[in-house]
Amino acid sequence: EQHQFDMAKSISQNYLDTNDKIYSLIKIARSMCDKEIFLDAKNVLNSCNALIKELKDGYNKNMIKKSLAEEFAFQGDLKTALSIAGNSYDTIKEIAFEMAKKGNWKLAESTSMKIAEISERHECWKGIAKEVSKEKGNKNALHKLNQFQNPEAKKYFLKGLADSFKIIDADKELILNVRGYYQDDIESMQKLLQQHALFELFFSNSNKDKIERFNRTLNIQWAMDVRNN
Repeated sequence: EQHQFDMAKSISQNYLDTNDKIYSLIKIARSMCDKEIFLDAKNVLNSCNALIKELKDGYNKNMIKKSLAEEFAFQGDLKTALSIAGNSYDTIKEIAFEMAKKGNWKLAESTSMKIAEISERHECWKGIAKEVSKEKGNKNALHKLNQFQNPEAKKYFLKGLADSFKIIDADKELILNVRGYYQDDIESMQKLLQQHALFELFFSNSNKDKIERFNRTLNIQWAMDVRNN
């Protein structure tokens, strides 16, 4: 296996285009990490970091820096990842997502706090919720809420989680379990209730009167029309 990786690294050096060379090396580093060849993986990433200096400033360089920072974060080198990210909000968000997926919640929170723009920081916390929900499921994601210390982080994590609930998940049990978290967030609670109304319409045997009550308060007439056609 080590011989194969050495060959792959040698092949990557034959790329004339520096962009292609770096992307090739990043893929090799990920493969090495998957095979638990961690030291060589780190060395390969360091060589990528050196190559970035050869690139002209612009979109391609920014995208490569984003990919490389994410890979350093994946391999647990947060300091280097953030150094590469600089002031790029998108890259910092991806690093925070990676920390959350690894279960490093304190690092995810501290990383997200490096985003100076408030609206972008909010989107980061919402994005973390969606990523964790996708990886672990909504219920498990909800249990991670108290890993955050910052009240603002908790608020927008919950908003992101509300956005990620699927109709098929929004049964009565779910609503009863989560409503306490959304007492002060009317907008998110309304989204969840709309999902629940659609669940009752499409996946439950609710009677007509119950569906009409949902429609009066949550405006699901469009969905009723779809179901009836």
